[in-house]
Parts: sequence; structure tokens; C-alpha cells
Amino acid sequence: MRRPVPYPHAEAGVLVGEEQPQGGEGGGSQCGGALSQGGRYALRQAESRENEADVACCHDEEEDALRALAKLEQVLPSRLRRRVRALQAYTVTVPADRPAPAVSAEVLTTLVSACRDRERLRFDYLDHGGSSTLRIVEPYRAVNWGRRWYLVAWDVEREDWRTFRVDRIRPRTPAGPRFAPRELPGGDAASYVARRVSGAAWRYHARVEVHAPAAAVIERINPAVGSVEAVDASRCLLTTGADTVQSLAVHLGMLDLDFDVTEPPELVAHLRRLASRYTRSTPPDH
Repeated sequence: MRRPVPYPHAEAGVLVGEEQPQGGEGGGSQCGGALSQGGRYALRQAESRENEADVACCHDEEEDALRALAKLEQVLPSRLRRRVRALQAYTVTVPADRPAPAVSAEVLTTLVSACRDRERLRFDYLDHGGSSTLRIVEPYRAVNWGRRWYLVAWDVEREDWRTFRVDRIRPRTPAGPRFAPRELPGGDAASYVARRVSGAAWRYHARVEVHAPAAAVIERINPAVGSVEAVDASRCLLTTGADTVQSLAVHLGMLDLDFDVTEPPELVAHLRRLASRYTRSTPPDH
């Protein structure tokens, strides 16, 4: 998995906890049609046995894909088996720059099951310092974002939507009563997590007036990096941020649009230094 990139290439998360449509007669992939009846049965059995084990490896998606291909190889026809072996032999995974937080397969399975069955959850939630608080929630979706898993849920006691890191959740048993589903603001769990996670991690926040229609700015950014509010037909306000003012300045420059910035003061000062540097780096007009 990759760390979320803050502009404008941030990727949408992967949602878990919603039933997916099943293929009927004649459905499935092309290679599925090439399997014998015995091969299909073996594949279904292997998938059933490996389901929970695969969840445990969610933080190494590329390696998981190759392991899954190795399982499929045992039941594939020779023509397709040769393609699988070529993919294994000629693909390379770049090691992660830092280890991903460990996510228990048992915990993730418990959360997803509660989302599916609409059952309240009780769990101890660890903060940055390791202290825990008891939370009672109505789980909505499990979302994979960057190198972490998050649970989107309605916090019963706080009466608001919350995002929880799955590696910090310690479920309590038994599960609580069933609940009626709620409507998530915006309806998109991946975008919701992206906004919450990115915003919480920013060291610097900025409100930028962009000299362009809101629709034009929205087309150039990902929801993970900020929100856009129309001022009038030709201007809008972009609320965004980054870990450093240098990154924030680069991101604003990538919009390729005129803009005005009044805060934070560190960003204003950095943009002035950049303006002077760029002016000195180019020959004067004649």
C-alpha cells in the first residue's frame, strides 16, 4: 500500500463491509471459463480456507496478489499457468520505506462482520500515548487508506461520526444490539476518511482565494487535500494544508491558477521568498 499523496494524486481508499454483487451463469473472468469443474471446486475451497488469512496481510497488497496467483496456478490450464509464472518472475516490489501498522485479521473480521450485520460495537480505543477509552459505536465501513485501515462509525455517546484507526481498536465481546443504518454525510466513506485523515495530519492549514470558478478548482484536486467553496462565478475559497509550507507552496503552484493567500504567516513569507527567487532566476524583459 502507498502513503496518501497530498496533492492532486491522492488515491481513493478501498471500502470493506458492503456486500458485492455475485456473478451468475456465464459470469466471471475469461480465465474462469477455462477452468474445469474440478478446478473451480478446488478454487472455491481454497478461497474459503484462505479468506481470513488473506485479510491478515492487507498491508502488503502487492505481495498478496502474487501469493493469490500462486494458489490459482495449481488449477489453471497450462496456457494460463505460463502467464502467471511470467508475472511472478518479472515483477518486483519496492520495499516499504517504513513498516505498516499491524492489523489483526481477527479484529478486522470482527469489524467488517459488525458492519454487515449492523450490530453495535464496544471496544477500547488507544490514543497516541497508549491510554485507552471505551467507545460504543454503530459501525459503517472499514476503509483502507494509504498504509492504514480505518473504521468509519457513528459514536453513540458523542452523537457524531468518527474515524478510528483499526490497529488501535481492541474489541470487547459480546457485540451489542442491532441498529438502524444511518446516512453518512456525503455518502462516500473513502472520501470521508481521506478528508479526516489528511486534515488531522496537517501541520499548516490555509484558506486560499483562487481566481477561478469552483468547478475548475475541484477538477484539479482530490477531496483528500481540501474543500472548495464558491465565492462567486469567478472565485472560490480553497481550504487545504500540508506538513510543510514548502509542500503547500508547490501544491498551490500546481493549480496553475492565480490565487491570494493571507494566512498562515509562514506560508505568506515563504511565497514571498519564492517570488523573489524566481524573479532573480529569470532575465529581465527588454
